[in-house]
Amino acid sequence: MKEESNFDAHVLRKLIRSGHCAEEIVQALNVSMEILRVYLNKLMKLDKKYYEICGLNPSPVEEDDDFWVTCDADGMLQIVRRVDS
Repeated sequence: MKEESNFDAHVLRKLIRSGHCAEEIVQALNVSMEILRVYLNKLMKLDKKYYEICGLNPSPVEEDDDFWVTCDADGMLQIVRRVDS
């Protein structure tokens, strides 16, 4: 089991801006994908900005679920209920 590191906004921000994928960031920080999702959410709240990491789906739900997580134009995360047409 990996030993989880402490959240470091500067390091995570640098890795994301450098274009590292999720697997590379997980290895660099020595954390699990779940912890990376938590760190990403913390960073987005801190910076009030949306970041996307290749290979990491920030939504904790699946495509066919009734709800999904999205981001509005201001960078705020939203839980949206799927409406069938």
